Amino acid sequence: MLFQVGGQGSRPTFFEMAAAQQLPSSLRAALTYSLGVLALRRPLLHKVLDYEDEFFALLTLVLETHSLRNTDACFSESLYGLRRRAVNMKLKNKVNSEAGERIHQSSLEKHQKVLSVAFLVVLPYFKSKLYTIYNKEREAALQATLWGHVGDRLNENDYTGGDDHSSASSNASDVEGSARATMAKRIKKIIGVCYPWIHAGNEGLAFAYQLLYLLDATGFYSPGLHALGVHVCRATGQELMDTSSRISRIRSRERERLRGPPWLKTLQGTLLSCSYAVLDYAQTGLIAAVFFFKMMEWWYQSAEERMSAPTVYPPPPPPPPPKVAKEGIPLPAEKTICPLCSQKRANPSVISVSGFVFCYTCVFKYVSQVPCLRDNYAYLLHDLNTGTVGVVDPSEAVPVIDALSKKNLNLTYILNTHHHYDHTGGNMELKERYGAKVIGSGVDIDRIPGIDIALNDGDSWMFGGHEVLVIGTPGHTRGQDGGISQSGSVVTALGLNKPFSRS
Repeated sequence: MLFQVGGQGSRPTFFEMAAAQQLPSSLRAALTYSLGVLALRRPLLHKVLDYEDEFFALLTLVLETHSLRNTDACFSESLYGLRRRAVNMKLKNKVNSEAGERIHQSSLEKHQKVLSVAFLVVLPYFKSKLYTIYNKEREAALQATLWGHVGDRLNENDYTGGDDHSSASSNASDVEGSARATMAKRIKKIIGVCYPWIHAGNEGLAFAYQLLYLLDATGFYSPGLHALGVHVCRATGQELMDTSSRISRIRSRERERLRGPPWLKTLQGTLLSCSYAVLDYAQTGLIAAVFFFKMMEWWYQSAEERMSAPTVYPPPPPPPPPKVAKEGIPLPAEKTICPLCSQKRANPSVISVSGFVFCYTCVFKYVSQVPCLRDNYAYLLHDLNTGTVGVVDPSEAVPVIDALSKKNLNLTYILNTHHHYDHTGGNMELKERYGAKVIGSGVDIDRIPGIDIALNDGDSWMFGGHEVLVIGTPGHTRGQDGGISQSGSVVTALGLNKPFSRS
């Protein structure tokens, strides 16, 4: 199975080389994840994950050795139809060659194959081990920065006393063990300090080679290939056919060298055939297995999500509109008519608490705001049909008296949302002047001045032609109430919407 990426000539493109270089690390990450998932059901696989570096080093050793032996390419390069060729630099006639050198390519020599395996397997293994040690040292340094050295704290609490003879007998072994531990700790600290610089130098050198390869300034994609004296080239169709023929001849000779009784030769031949099949299909088999595993995981995960997802029911229908009181003001059929004056609306104004639209002058006369004190308001309510007038939370009497005088109205009710003085300060003066009845919460019956009608949560009360439902809203005070008319208009807006007092 080959992945042809395109391009012209025998020189691979930068993207082919990058894909071939990234394939082993991507395959390792996929296999590690797959083994981690399988280990949830097969705990034995945790032992493989405990020795992850050794397991993948052994796996890549088998794959790279087999691939270099048969195809003169590493495992990932053979998937992209690439081959490694030795580069021999020979000085030629300066007249015939302007560059002064000519590159001759040939098959890999034995020592180049061995060194290639070392660069592909041994160096990544040691790099992974160094990275693991560096991570542990970094975590230990961070922990020491936050919590101090654990070992120092333990030494302060060492046990004292005991048998002198037993201490003397174990002293030699303790000294030897402590010397080894000290040496190992020093080596790890040196690795922790030096690894970032080594890693940065290696990555920087690799980046420089890749940049030069991309700019066609060198034929070596990595410093390892340069050190080996190896170029990576595209394999021609004839080379692929010759490789297949050479593999067949090698395997035939290996079968001819089998010795022993017929049953032993048969067994050896079967084992060889199995090993050949495993090695031949290991490249595509690993990738196909990982792909199949991820596909099955996605399939079952999607099914589990569908089964565990909560059932989404259709939204409930909107609630029916509030019923209009028989004595209330009905909404006109024509949407352009004001419900208060029954005329076409002039200067339309929306009441935010109900959403109904009125003429500005009508609604202002119906509900008027009266400034009181320096930072408070009282509200006048006027039923045009019955002439009933109410005031909500009069903190002082004079502004309310002035507003009523300007409108030529007579006060009928005094409504208190709660007992605080800045909402009840004008009760007694207004009651004496107009003979109005004071209405408040039954919870605050002893604290609202001049209260005549005590209402509680759920009670109903008639304001002119409107039936008002009392709603208890304890928060700012325990006896705070509000009211809503059956036509949907809020009569009292509670006076305050930030509960900070529980008095």
